[in-house]
Amino acid sequence: VRPFRQRPDIECGVVNSPGSLQAEVAQQLLEKVEMDAVCVFEVESPPLGLVRCNLYASQVGAGVVEAIAAAHGGSGGQGRASFCVPNVHAFQQLWAGQSARASDEADAPPHE
Repeated sequence: VRPFRQRPDIECGVVNSPGSLQAEVAQQLLEKVEMDAVCVFEVESPPLGLVRCNLYASQVGAGVVEAIAAAHGGSGGQGRASFCVPNVHAFQQLWAGQSARASDEADAPPHE
């Protein structure tokens, strides 16, 4: 789970899942893991090829995924959005550092 660089308040699962089951994988993750959105991506010709990104949102992240996709030339609606970036390096730049939740957990005292 990583935060978006342009919206660090939104926690997003990042999954490389080519094929026809992307929506099902994203839905399962949204139901089972605490996050605002899931980005299912596919690299056309690794590592220099185009990266296709499909965003799926929980109720919290619905409007946000559409705005993020639009900022990268994509589109969406009803809690789903898609866009492409030119390569893996550009894809990596979409994400901020460690998530706020992970950082909080790392700073928490150990359980006894």
